Amino acid sequence: MNKWWKRFVVEPLSQTLAEANWFGFVISAIVIAAAVNIATSALVEAIGALGSLITLMVAMAVILLFANAYVVRMRHRIAAAERIIAERSHPGRRQGLVVMVTRAPTAGKALAYHHDTLQHLWMIVTPDMRDEANQLRKQAEGQGVKCHPLDLANEYDASGCYRLVRSVFEVLAGQTGLAPGDVIADMTGGTKPMTAGMVLACTDLKAALEHVPTQFVGAGQPTIPLDPIEVVFGRQ
Repeated sequence: MNKWWKRFVVEPLSQTLAEANWFGFVISAIVIAAAVNIATSALVEAIGALGSLITLMVAMAVILLFANAYVVRMRHRIAAAERIIAERSHPGRRQGLVVMVTRAPTAGKALAYHHDTLQHLWMIVTPDMRDEANQLRKQAEGQGVKCHPLDLANEYDASGCYRLVRSVFEVLAGQTGLAPGDVIADMTGGTKPMTAGMVLACTDLKAALEHVPTQFVGAGQPTIPLDPIEVVFGRQ
């Protein structure tokens, strides 16, 4: 029963909510409308039309007072603490890794860094990166890691990359038995729009994010990838 519930209820709803922003609004509107109708009918039967009207007016006043108090508190909190972007020396090794396939050796370095614990690798692959993705897949499978290619048709599609990264943390990781905290995304490869999509997805989900710094060894020479550094978003 639990398997069917997950397959036909939890996963479809989670995937649809991740892909269609309007879906959650539609569900909420239907549920709220039904709840309001039921509550109104019950009030009218219990205390009459006038009593129901007074009760609803009092409820609306309480809701407005709460909303205003909440907004004032939020503004004070924002004014008192600016957003920070910090870095930790190295991230904890994860069981899941999301990379954007690139010609640079950075994805391979991230794979090597997490290889002691890594079980699943999600590769965001654009049409020009098919060969590089095959090479990375061979490296990963040689380490006993299962690969999951995620196709991105347009390398400048920031929103598409955003949705793919969210789908890993919200849906695909769970299908492999991993929790979102077991997965980290590497933002080093890909185009700038792809990087923006990945960063926004991780900040929205408060998901782990890293980048692989590189060291230049000379003019025209390839770069040497270093161990990943975790990127942390928060407030002071």
